[in-house]
Amino acid sequence: MATASASVRTVLDRLDHVQPHGDYWMARCPAHEDRVASLSISVGEAGRTILKCHAGCETAAIVRALGIAWSDLFPPARQNVLSLARW
Repeated sequence: MATASASVRTVLDRLDHVQPHGDYWMARCPAHEDRVASLSISVGEAGRTILKCHAGCETAAIVRALGIAWSDLFPPARQNVLSLARW
């Protein structure tokens, strides 16, 4: 089963009818009148959140409907280890 990172949880918390499916989740797409869960949510490279509406909605429309920023699809920036080493 997939583990929800902070960025994925931000998205999942705003969706209806979320169901886990192995290494991804399915939910109703907020960008269109969705009676059947057509939005897949998964974790991509470097922990980014991948949104795919199988009914054809563009990611930008989904982000707007969720009321989030594009940056919310990415994990928080890691602190620079080199700057920490100076302390």
